[in-house]
Amino acid sequence: MVLATNAPNGCWTAPVYYVFARAGFYFFSSPEARHIQHNAADDRAAASIYYDNGHWEDIQGLQMSGHIHPVRQKTEKLDAMARFLLRFPFAAPFLEAGKSKGTSLPKLGNRVGLYCFVPLTAFYTNNRLGFGKRIAVRVSR
Repeated sequence: MVLATNAPNGCWTAPVYYVFARAGFYFFSSPEARHIQHNAADDRAAASIYYDNGHWEDIQGLQMSGHIHPVRQKTEKLDAMARFLLRFPFAAPFLEAGKSKGTSLPKLGNRVGLYCFVPLTAFYTNNRLGFGKRIAVRVSR
């Protein structure tokens, strides 16, 4: 998923790995990342998830607008983390707290936060249905 944020000093995009649950897209980022710093001033954001195999006719995906919030509730955090690690098991070493020992992988657990992009509006686009064709997707909470 690619997030887009805005702040007085300009716009920014950032690709993130995500997992979808509870009508939101959960992702890990550094609290110091530009897209998270932008969020401190204005939690509005946009996101795209798309499939592109190199042919314009095959581009399809979601275009969304909504907001980003840090996840603070423990049960929500544990659920999202479990889902994230099931989908991306390679991320486990990165989410452990502490210092790396005997590995080249950094342990970022104490340097990352869990965030959620919650879409307010969403559109499905599929160039096979017509160039620029968008279909509104109902966003449920």
